[in-house]
Amino acid sequence: MPLDSDFLKAVRMVDRNWSMGVELVSPLLYSLIRLARPRNVLEVGAGYSTLFILQALADNLNDFETEKKKLRGHVRSDKHKGWRRVLKGRHPAPLAAPQYYEIPYRPVLSVIDDTSHPATSAKKVEEVARKLRLHSFLKFHEGDFRGMSSRLEKESLPLDLIWFDCGMLREFLAEYWDLLNPQGGLLLIHTLPSNSIKFAALEDFKKKLARRGSPPFEVLSLVEPHKWRQNSVTLIRKMSPGMDSPSVEESGGDE
Repeated sequence: MPLDSDFLKAVRMVDRNWSMGVELVSPLLYSLIRLARPRNVLEVGAGYSTLFILQALADNLNDFETEKKKLRGHVRSDKHKGWRRVLKGRHPAPLAAPQYYEIPYRPVLSVIDDTSHPATSAKKVEEVARKLRLHSFLKFHEGDFRGMSSRLEKESLPLDLIWFDCGMLREFLAEYWDLLNPQGGLLLIHTLPSNSIKFAALEDFKKKLARRGSPPFEVLSLVEPHKWRQNSVTLIRKMSPGMDSPSVEESGGDE
């Protein structure tokens, strides 16, 4: 089920007055997950956004299974002679990479929340997820995230995407950074540029990685200028040596 009126009505009860500031970030998370198709997702700080993540994973799974069926008996469209003609309706999924579908897609969201925040909506999440038939994608861990990494299931690693909506970023990076997929794993942090403590933690972490010779990471912050707090999301993409170097075959695709 996409983000239709039934979905939005069901999730409205989780945060009616947007006190957690994720009313715009949550649809963005949905779109990013639909695009990146992560298998293993971690959220620290459950709530309204949790349901958008779960829906994105469910929609990804549905698309994966549909596309895999369409591709049976087909090679990549550019392997056909006259492949430009194939793009004009003679291939069921002309941009699909068949090898992607060789690995089963079984997405899961692991959530960590100690449910102690006065305005928390975490306790409502499981109820609404069950109502929307999304609970099968959810693994809820109640407690402090510190030390919780050892309780994550082996099959839930490495983490392809993390949504961190909590304090103590310094401690989180120290414990969880190495669990993030080195091949482009995404870490999204709520409210970093306007939070001096989080900002300093990320700057210190950059220096730490530089000292140990680790590859750099890409950073982009999107700011909501109309808010005085809870007003940004920062995207960090973990890098490995040689990433994003196009092959001759890929770079020549439009010739």
